[in-house]
Amino acid sequence: MKKFVPVIIAATFLAVSFFLFMDTEENEIEVLDKKCKKGEMQACFILGNLYSDGGIVDQNLEKAAEMFKRVCKDGFISGCYNIGVMYHHGKGVKPDIEKAIQLYSISCEDEIYEACFHLGHIYSDKEKVKDFERSAFYFEKACNGKHYDSCNILGVFYSQGSGVDRDHDKTLELFSRSCDNDNDKGCVLLGHIYSKGEGVKINKEKAEQAFKKGCGLGNAISCRALSELKE
Repeated sequence: MKKFVPVIIAATFLAVSFFLFMDTEENEIEVLDKKCKKGEMQACFILGNLYSDGGIVDQNLEKAAEMFKRVCKDGFISGCYNIGVMYHHGKGVKPDIEKAIQLYSISCEDEIYEACFHLGHIYSDKEKVKDFERSAFYFEKACNGKHYDSCNILGVFYSQGSGVDRDHDKTLELFSRSCDNDNDKGCVLLGHIYSKGEGVKINKEKAEQAFKKGCGLGNAISCRALSELKE
């Protein structure tokens, strides 16, 4: 069975730090459980991470969801994000897109930009809610928080006029920002618009630079595009 691991903020560091400084004669999970029952939310959060990951203990997504719900109710926003992911994908809980949206919204407001990214995807999903303006809003918020995959999608929105006015200069700016910050997909997109002249003048030199950087970052599509450009 494939593991389901929500994006955890510093989860591994928290768990390892706890185990390094605890009484080694006691069972680690029992200690965390006792602390959690006493209301120590960080212990509950670590437990949720451990049950979600399944590396140190047997994976138990239901228990993970229980822990994340508890810490979320106590204002631990990372827990809200994690249970939001679980509602989104129906792991450990029944899938509930409305609850996922609610929890992602709380997390996005608290500057967990991965949550903003997920909201952008949900609102651009044609089969579910389809609201490109709202989708663009969340991708922009995530992009401004240095979530460069969001910058890429927002750049595509500007090139197509989806949820925003068509603006090729903005597309160029967003793809460039992403590539400059070592996002390999951003480099592919930047190379593509320069090689095809989409919204900009064809510039083989800039296209080659972008594809070369993307290839150096391990993107196979970028490597192939670089090779084709040189033919």
